[in-house]
Amino acid sequence: MTVNCHDAERSLAWPVATRLYLPKQGAIDPDRRNKAPLPQEVEVQTKPAIALALRDHARELGIRHAAVTAEGDYGDNPNFLAGLELRKERYVAAVRCDVSVA
Repeated sequence: MTVNCHDAERSLAWPVATRLYLPKQGAIDPDRRNKAPLPQEVEVQTKPAIALALRDHARELGIRHAAVTAEGDYGDNPNFLAGLELRKERYVAAVRCDVSVA
């Protein structure tokens, strides 16, 4: 699986960056790592942490944007939203219908 960062205009979207998402089970199971030869430097990170790193990388590349959009897996994650707030990002994030807001 991957986490992706895309740029979009009115009628066009294109990938900016992508990173491998390695579930914890795959990272700690030596048989799984050997079957899919993964570099040793690939570490376990949550999808939201990877997404924030991709956003930071896009900024380092000078890619300008008006706002970040994210699906429910990210909109439900307080660490991801706090990361966007810390970076002073404007954003729109989906949330699941059963999420409580305080």
